[in-house]
Amino acid sequence: LLRAAPDALLYECNSACACGVDCRNRIVQRGVCVRLQVFKTLHKGWAVRPLEPIEEGRFVCEYTGEIIASEEAERRGVIYDA
Repeated sequence: LLRAAPDALLYECNSACACGVDCRNRIVQRGVCVRLQVFKTLHKGWAVRPLEPIEEGRFVCEYTGEIIASEEAERRGVIYDA
């Protein structure tokens, strides 16, 4: 279980370390460990929710996309669907 301040950076072991792939300091590298659902909300656009209980302190996922307004999403959708 990893405990860190909300604004703390997380440094993980990597190929330069002598530890193995089962090292406890390789949390993000293991990927999504909780079943998630992407859904459209009534007033706030798209969101993500878990499909199972999440234990306190458990890593859920890393978000690496960009946050855009609904108008921009609609504009891109027209381009992508063309």
